[in-house]
Amino acid sequence: MQSYATNVANKTLITNHYDPLLTQVTGLANNSKAYLNKGDFRQKDFQAQSFGGNYASLKQVKRRYDPEGVFYGTALVGSDDWEVASDGRLCRSSESN
Repeated sequence: MQSYATNVANKTLITNHYDPLLTQVTGLANNSKAYLNKGDFRQKDFQAQSFGGNYASLKQVKRRYDPEGVFYGTALVGSDDWEVASDGRLCRSSESN
């Protein structure tokens, strides 16, 4: 089993090295998308990379069925409505619409 530090280092490598390479490669092929197994909330445009042009309509569906934002994940639809405070609390984003 890998240590926590090793897992963090590997995830950082994926975010900083491999994700930009994927963006370069997939950006050449008709706006196609690719990702490595799981969405990465640290990716600057994870919404576009993971959901493409469907993000806005998916967010409307989420608001219809989860108007209070109970179901949350760091790289899921609607996660941009939330931010983690310095003390670890999950708070509504000041930019949420």
